[in-house]
Amino acid sequence: MGISFFLNLEPAGARHRYAARFWGDSRLRRRAGVTLAVVGLAATGLVAGSPEATFVPGQPAAAQAAPGNGETVARAEFEALWDLADKVTPFSSGTVISSCTPGTAQPEAVQKMLSTWNYFRSLNRLAPVSLPAHYAPQGPAQAAALTAAAGPIASGAPDSVPGVVCLNEDVKLASRSGVIARLDGIVTPATEVLRYITEASTANTNDNLGHRLQMFSPVQANAAIGAVSIGTSGPTATSIQLFDTTYEAAGRPVHPSFWDSTNHQPPSIAWPAAGYFPSRILPTGAGENVSRWSYSGQCADLRAAEVRVSGPAGDIPLQVIHRSEPGVDPNLTPWEYGGYDTILFKVPLNQLIIPDFYNVAPYTVSISNIRTAPNCQPVPSSTSYQINLFNSDWPADPNGDADQDGVINSLDPRPHIPDLHADRIGGADRFETSAAIAKFSNSRPAVVYLARSDVFADALVGGVLKDGPVLLVPPDTSPVSPVISETLRALGPKQVAALGGTGAISDARLYELAGGHAALRIGGANRVDTSVMIARRAFSKANSLYIANAYGPGGSVSPDALTGAALGDGPIVLVDSSSPAIATIRQLATDLQVDRVVALGGPAAVSDAVLQNVANGKATTRLGGQNRYETSREIALESARLQPSTHAYLARGDVFADAVSGGHLRNGPILLVPRGCGALDKNTMHTLAKLNAFQVTALGGYAAICDETLHSALEWPDYVNHNVTEF
Repeated sequence: MGISFFLNLEPAGARHRYAARFWGDSRLRRRAGVTLAVVGLAATGLVAGSPEATFVPGQPAAAQAAPGNGETVARAEFEALWDLADKVTPFSSGTVISSCTPGTAQPEAVQKMLSTWNYFRSLNRLAPVSLPAHYAPQGPAQAAALTAAAGPIASGAPDSVPGVVCLNEDVKLASRSGVIARLDGIVTPATEVLRYITEASTANTNDNLGHRLQMFSPVQANAAIGAVSIGTSGPTATSIQLFDTTYEAAGRPVHPSFWDSTNHQPPSIAWPAAGYFPSRILPTGAGENVSRWSYSGQCADLRAAEVRVSGPAGDIPLQVIHRSEPGVDPNLTPWEYGGYDTILFKVPLNQLIIPDFYNVAPYTVSISNIRTAPNCQPVPSSTSYQINLFNSDWPADPNGDADQDGVINSLDPRPHIPDLHADRIGGADRFETSAAIAKFSNSRPAVVYLARSDVFADALVGGVLKDGPVLLVPPDTSPVSPVISETLRALGPKQVAALGGTGAISDARLYELAGGHAALRIGGANRVDTSVMIARRAFSKANSLYIANAYGPGGSVSPDALTGAALGDGPIVLVDSSSPAIATIRQLATDLQVDRVVALGGPAAVSDAVLQNVANGKATTRLGGQNRYETSREIALESARLQPSTHAYLARGDVFADAVSGGHLRNGPILLVPRGCGALDKNTMHTLAKLNAFQVTALGGYAAICDETLHSALEWPDYVNHNVTEF
């Protein structure tokens, strides 16, 4: 995921004029009847109505409850906010890049961004920000968001960026007047704002806290938010207008003012903030190993300050970055800003203890050797504050009994989630497993599809067929297992269809198994042709076309498509680099009127050239990882975005039979797991957590996935990093 940020430096001469210018569903919402009270929504600004309305009253931030109240109130306030704001929603409507039409920001998305922003501000007792009705900067903000989304990067000087599109005076003005982020992939309003605060990166390198400082400006009173999302997989971009002076200099003064110097200006601002702080908003970028904490002191000089962080396991080793860090580009480090100086300290994630459920992990931050800034009244030379990290995944009522085991939530050392369970669909061999899956997924299907049990190319793409299951059958040289014939009799389909040519399933075998029912064949000259024929049978129109490598090493089928059928919004087609195959699939994409073409697997499986050749100008994206297991996790998360489900399946990744039989299952994605008996790896646990997988089902018998592996999946609620939002 690409992340690019633009930092707008404070206009010259404004520093002393304005004293301080800074800055999902509940993952485990139980079905046991727990009701979470909505606390303090007025404080966060989450109210119904147009985004042009004034969302929050200009009350002193001290009236907001978050940091000073107990854990129960803090937990309830966070859950109420996050449940509403951390949901995927379109950022804009009517946006057209080709005609440079910005469209309009979606009211729902803008409301949720503002609510999240005001919640983060409330943690430091900062006054809420409003979006005034019919605000003049809204037009420039939306124009800048469009230009940022169209790329290639967000910038404060977009006219100097090669390849910039849709550039006009509004874009230039807005780009100088606030903060802009461009991010690849669909994000939620909550995480879009959170990225500004955390300055996450993809490579542990983004140590510039400019967005955080600006978003936490105590004197910020009003703003405008432009928001754009393009397609179903991004990019997204936002532009938040913050600065009066730029509009004034351009002869376009803003009324009402962005700033209110009468707002409460606390002596310090911290992230994470003192008090009860939800662990889920301590995010990292992709692959990052640190959380960027900061302390900003009014009238302080922190260039020589020392920082100590101690927690449940003692002192934490830190990397501290000062405004004048020797050997570091000062433009990439925090700085003195609007009367506040800032110090950054990077906390290793592996040193943080994220608490389970009602446990709280206290961390004490101590800042010493603080000097007083010039022309200021003396400030204390040291300070300390406590951060109480809490896990926000368990219901807010500590006196309730969510799992109904007679022990109240706050005293339950290991609360059980009532509807979290594991089961198995399997048999003694691949034929029994295939039969069990077919019976599970369909009582009276219209069609039963037959596919070879030892060559999986046809079965691999057959999972997209919606009118019946895929039943594995042996090659002609082997006898038919009685379970296959029995399953066909039990299902009683009107048709029995063979997938693939006669080399895969002979006519004799097809008619034998049809047993008097109508028999048909869906098969072409090769596996590519067969996959196209299956695609045309399954879809007359689709949103997406998924392509996977037709020929792996030794002619084997690609494992990347094993779990792709769960995506549901389009067929899977096998592809190679030959021109006839490309032309056939390109025509298929045109006929199905797809919006995008998606490669399953990394560039080594489906090259960028093949992807672009098939797409022929349509939007492209890729769902892939370093191996089949990572690819299956990416597919599972995309499947959850397209069709949320709390059910997930596990299947062996080195033996295809169970996964291809499970392709017809429509109520959850399949995650591939490696051979062996033991607990699931951390990445799979991560994914189960993100899926909210209350039901986990193993495909195959005990030899495929042992009980230890299956039951370890039930431990995902206890998994540490589920409670840290990841980008």
